Amino acid sequence: MFANERHTEILTILKQKKKITVTELSQLLGVSEVTIRKDLEYLEQQDSLMRTFGGALYKEPEKQGSSCFIPPESLNDYERKQSIGSLAAALVNDEDFIFLGPGYTCLEVAKNLKVKNRLAVTTMNVSAAIELTNTPEFNVMMVPGDFTRRNGTYYVTGSVLIDYFSDIYFDKIFLTMDGISLTRGFSVLDDVTARIFRKLLEQASQIIVCATSSKFGKNAMAPFGPLTIANTIVTDGPVPTDYQAYFDGHGIQVIYPNR
Repeated sequence: MFANERHTEILTILKQKKKITVTELSQLLGVSEVTIRKDLEYLEQQDSLMRTFGGALYKEPEKQGSSCFIPPESLNDYERKQSIGSLAAALVNDEDFIFLGPGYTCLEVAKNLKVKNRLAVTTMNVSAAIELTNTPEFNVMMVPGDFTRRNGTYYVTGSVLIDYFSDIYFDKIFLTMDGISLTRGFSVLDDVTARIFRKLLEQASQIIVCATSSKFGKNAMAPFGPLTIANTIVTDGPVPTDYQAYFDGHGIQVIYPNR
């Protein structure tokens, strides 16, 4: 059974039973409890269920939303972001002072940081901060601002952040992108995020952009800088040849699985 088929089956079972344990799902679907826990984590991120200690509860789909079942495209995107998170986290050294931007990809970076020692992490990504809260010897700091949500993760935003970052300097900054274009540079979905990111560019030794390969050749509403602002691009596969040539010509490192 493929993962997307298993997710559909889990939601079907939950709709009937309303609540179920990891052990029960493991027995019903013939897979390990570790696999079931990963499935439940993914489905919770998609707002399709509510996890409990040792299991899950059924969650009614929102009236104006589409089906609570997860399309295969979403699963593929999730797995791409997982691979990016693992590769990006490998760039962090013990005792680094880093910044994590908003979005699910940066949450995946956070999940892979727990093996590090004595990190200082500042973030606008509420989901990432929660992920790291109980990690020993980590100093995790949330920025001030307006609480909001996008694509299954929570984060803080607002123009107050522009002044907040004025006196902070990071070893590494990890940012996600909505568009990457040779002509327009990097872009995001709103102007407030663009202005926050522009300020962050002044505050770090290294800028690491984490983005799925689907973002190349796309433009989002708010541009905030040329591609040369990045020191490193972490993605899920080979980038288009014209982009790779550009990155090579400007000394920008590109990292993806098996490279």
